[in-house]
Amino acid sequence: MVETETCLKVKCLRSDNGGEYIDGGFNEYCATQGIRMEKTIPGTPQQNGVVERMNRTLNEHARSMRLHAGLPKNFWADAVSTTTYLINQGPSVPMEFKLPEEVWSGGEEDKENVNSQVDLSTPVAKVRRSSRNIRPSQRYSPVLNYLLLTDGGEPECYDEALQDENSSKWELAMKDEMDSLLGNQTWELTELPVGKKDLHNKWVYRIKNEHDGSKRYKARLVVKGFQ
Repeated sequence: MVETETCLKVKCLRSDNGGEYIDGGFNEYCATQGIRMEKTIPGTPQQNGVVERMNRTLNEHARSMRLHAGLPKNFWADAVSTTTYLINQGPSVPMEFKLPEEVWSGGEEDKENVNSQVDLSTPVAKVRRSSRNIRPSQRYSPVLNYLLLTDGGEPECYDEALQDENSSKWELAMKDEMDSLLGNQTWELTELPVGKKDLHNKWVYRIKNEHDGSKRYKARLVVKGFQ
């Protein structure tokens, strides 16, 4: 087929000493046609360096194309076939920048189907973005600060109770508490012994919800014994 396609005489055939080129009468055919057989030594691919280097080129190009396209390994044969086609459609330096197909066929190759545009850009991995609607932090929202300061309408100290909108009710609750403490003789006024420290006190305010839906304001005077 080579002689028919190129009209040239095959003078030498180099093989890797495979059985398909030795058995079956092929060796005798080459001898009758004047074709010299050159066989490489097993385990020495460097004796056929041109072919081995092309095999490496095909594998490297096929691997790069397959990984760039994101195809699995079972497309390896298709990638090699595509690489071979592209190399044959490109200019070759040893052939004086002619196309291999032109040298093989002896005529000019149709370049209309050859895409000369090459994408040299670096591929960028697609970053997965969250589709959730991200809301701004409400940690320092003025509304939340107001809610935290009010704390459900229960003052945290005596000054807050006097500034509250229900200060009159808190004052009445504190008066009831003092009357109860005095009536029960909870304490006895005395001089502070030498070397002793007095205990501080604190007002605790609570709003109780009654069964009829009304609110009862309660105030308790407690001793801060933990100090």
